[in-house]
Amino acid sequence: MSSAEEHSEPKASIGTALASQDGEYLDADPVVLDLYGVTLDVLRGKRVGDFSPPQYAELERLLWSLWMLSGLEHVEGTGTVVRSDGVAAGVRVGLDRQSSGTVRITLRPVDGPVKTPTPFRIQDLLGHWRALERHLAALPRDDPARREIEGRIEALREEYQRRASMR
Repeated sequence: MSSAEEHSEPKASIGTALASQDGEYLDADPVVLDLYGVTLDVLRGKRVGDFSPPQYAELERLLWSLWMLSGLEHVEGTGTVVRSDGVAAGVRVGLDRQSSGTVRITLRPVDGPVKTPTPFRIQDLLGHWRALERHLAALPRDDPARREIEGRIEALREEYQRRASMR
């Protein structure tokens, strides 16, 4: 072992997964499979949010959809994943759009579960709501995508009302 190797800090395992634009898992390396506690065959039947604490699963999917609409190439943050055996683990997450149209998900375990932060300030929530309404207004009345966007707007409206009632 060289002296540089002796003095280097141990690096946390970094895992990567690949997902479709709809948030369906397509592939993952052994680090991600171990972190989630599943096989690749099981993972391929899951979507983004399926390994989140149950109370945040739908919100994770909503955030994923908003990110896909945003056009941003990269986002990152921290969160908690819940393994298939129920054990929670903190992670640092990175999402990167790929030229193939897929999304590379990078996960780095951190010490202990990470409290899931509130994803929006009220101003951010309202900004996303307005953006979806503009997107909806630009769609033809007979476009099938309208139902999905209307559902997202309704979810944001409910989240806004919930937060407003907490003030």
